[in-house]
Amino acid sequence: MKKTLQHVRWLDQVLFWLFVYLFILNDYFHDTSLAESWHWALLELSFHATVVYTHYLVLLPKLLQAKHYLSYSLSLAGVFGVFTSLLVYSGLGELLLLEVSANNLIMMLLTTFLLVAFSYLYWYYKQWFVKTNEALMLKSQQLETELQLLKSQISPHFLFNTLNNIYSLCQQKHDHAALMVTRLAVILRYLIYDGAQAVVPLHKEVTMIDNYIQLQLLKKSESQNIDLYTEGVDSRHQIAPLILINFVENSFKHSNFFNDANAWIKVSICIETENKLVVEVINSVTRSALSKTKMSGIGLTNSKRQLALHYPQAHELKIVQHNDSFQVNLYIQLDS
Repeated sequence: MKKTLQHVRWLDQVLFWLFVYLFILNDYFHDTSLAESWHWALLELSFHATVVYTHYLVLLPKLLQAKHYLSYSLSLAGVFGVFTSLLVYSGLGELLLLEVSANNLIMMLLTTFLLVAFSYLYWYYKQWFVKTNEALMLKSQQLETELQLLKSQISPHFLFNTLNNIYSLCQQKHDHAALMVTRLAVILRYLIYDGAQAVVPLHKEVTMIDNYIQLQLLKKSESQNIDLYTEGVDSRHQIAPLILINFVENSFKHSNFFNDANAWIKVSICIETENKLVVEVINSVTRSALSKTKMSGIGLTNSKRQLALHYPQAHELKIVQHNDSFQVNLYIQLDS
């Protein structure tokens, strides 16, 4: 595979020199036969290539890239001086130019200069291409690191709270303690394995949210004021994991669910036409808590950032505070 890529990398240069050779060959063909022209054209091409690759492989990376501008300029002038001396004094000029006149010599040097200038543009493009790719790779790595950090922020807060609840139930020898451990194990398995993936089936994300809600209900089994409604979700739909859970977790916090007997939460996850995901989370808020409750925090900031990274132009998030409730409406255009 590596050798194949190497061949592809050199293909553009091979095609370029083939074009230059045919151009030179056509010029010789006007004065001599094809049988005599091809080797003179090849000889001239070799001289041009020697100057160009000396410039491309030595002067540019060793001097210009190191910002030794004076040394680069003097060295380039020296290369052209050697090339000119060979044409004038070695007899090669009579073979290649037929007549070593000022006009012919200038045309030959001009051709070489244009090829050298083109080699500079080619080198500059390669440098820009490499730097751009490195910048994109670095940005991609930074975003991936940020996403992993955002995902990791979900688990600890939820895990510590749940373990504290399980510990309290164990001290009371409550029947729900073992069931809570089972539910927690299912959720942690999802967080560790599925949460590390780029995308997961949407129905798995919904199942995780359902497990989360059922786990919370075990802490307050007398309450049934939570509705989870789904529609149109099937195995075709994929979503970035752990985006929706923060909105559900916030609804428990804002509704004061475990201390307010009248607290309620409604969660709706539906797929509309053209793979449009519509998520609605509404929770009650008492008037006394309105002044203390803010629609912010790590969880919400986390979700907004994940949405911006995963669906930069394919989502819409609306959060509205009513007199007695908070409402979150999220729209995501999922991939087909």
